[in-house]
Amino acid sequence: ITNEHICAYNTFTITNTGTLYAKTDISIKNIINTYSSNIKYMLFENTPEELTINNVKGVIILEKNILIPPKTNNSKTYTLLIWLDENADNYDFNKEYSGNIYAEAIETNMPNLDKSKANKPVLAEGMIPIAYDGTNWVKADTNNTDNNWYNYKNKMWANAVMVKSDKRDTYMSAINGTVIPEDDILAYYVWIPRYKYKLFNATYASGKASQLIEVTFENGTSTTGTVTCTYNTNGAETCPSKANGNWYTHPAFTMINASGNKTELKGIWVGKFETTGSTSAPTVKPGITSLRDITIASMYSAGKLFRSTNYLTTNGANESDSHMIKNIEWGAVAYLKQSNYGLGITDITMNNNSSFYTGGGTGTSYKTNIGQSTTGNITGVYDMSGGAWEYVMGNYNKTAGSSGLTVSGVPTEHIDIYSGNSVSASHLGDATGETAGWYSDYAYFVDSSNPWFRRGGDSYPGDSAGVFGFYYDSGEAYNNVGFRVVLSTTGA
Repeated sequence: ITNEHICAYNTFTITNTGTLYAKTDISIKNIINTYSSNIKYMLFENTPEELTINNVKGVIILEKNILIPPKTNNSKTYTLLIWLDENADNYDFNKEYSGNIYAEAIETNMPNLDKSKANKPVLAEGMIPIAYDGTNWVKADTNNTDNNWYNYKNKMWANAVMVKSDKRDTYMSAINGTVIPEDDILAYYVWIPRYKYKLFNATYASGKASQLIEVTFENGTSTTGTVTCTYNTNGAETCPSKANGNWYTHPAFTMINASGNKTELKGIWVGKFETTGSTSAPTVKPGITSLRDITIASMYSAGKLFRSTNYLTTNGANESDSHMIKNIEWGAVAYLKQSNYGLGITDITMNNNSSFYTGGGTGTSYKTNIGQSTTGNITGVYDMSGGAWEYVMGNYNKTAGSSGLTVSGVPTEHIDIYSGNSVSASHLGDATGETAGWYSDYAYFVDSSNPWFRRGGDSYPGDSAGVFGFYYDSGEAYNNVGFRVVLSTTGA
């Protein structure tokens, strides 16, 4: 420091041993002779970067609101320099300058570092938040430290897992960063936050080219879209304000029961992979063959099992709703993929594994097959293009077909009903009428003979598979048709 005289320096460390962030103020108190305007201070952590200092007689505030993360014994080390500047006069010399350094902290929750304004994921009790550290999935910090869990602005979607019941308490109480081995995981999920989107093909016109879908995340359970839609009992959609350029809160985030009562959700948890395992013990895991060759009735029953205590705590099961994915929920994932928060206009790479392995291959193949993810990285949803076809709960006029299901007995919040047999009967947001033919994906609408939608395509070479693909079928069992599950945290 040219022409100035350093009088003293002090290096000190602040350690946070708590479980929350520490918001810390650093100051000098009990001061003797240190209020002269010629006394200068510099506080720095790693490099000498001068900070704003308020000189107040009796107390000198060096820095305010320093955040120290709640990791085990997480620390920050600072050096304080004190000197007389070149304007010092005789009054400032031959004096004792002293004081005590104070670091005073309060516990606080870390502000969300994700600038997308997406809703923070709502975990059902028993779900474990996870983040990928480059090698392993580890327990994530729900405060989203350093964007460790999610950052939708950077196309990093939040993930969580259900684990074996005998390991659940261990991982629920484990410290952040604990590795969650694959052998302990029963199901992977990806969080789709509540959003609205700008209508772009409200008339379901054919031949429209693929485009970016504009998405804006909504706060809490607010509905800020200007378009409203209602559905007749036969599935006919009525949207008085439907017009291109208007905004519509995606209907996947509203559960409507048979009485017409609505439950608004902050988001939904979607199976990261096609469902695996068996009908009595289903899983959602990578690198193994998907659960196929069963009727829609069996798929629907298996999908409801994920809200049992084999997968969640009793409280978690009570605050959740688990079901086979609906057509409108498939659309919610597809539209988020097509936005700036996902792959955008880049088409998903097809899972062409002929043995129907989830994630495109055996073991950890999904870790390198990131082009098959909705985000182009490991945090997205897989198997939505290729793999196996996936039946969804989207049905023509409550017609059972060969599904084995009594459609009238399915709760309205678990199924989408359609009144017609062409894309003109589509529902806004379901990725059929608005996006028919995008990327040359299949586009065949349900009818009385084939009343069930299936989505995504399978693995056969030359297949017109894709996240916007849809096809009709009877609902019977096929070797190349599986399904996916969704968990709605009704406490959201």
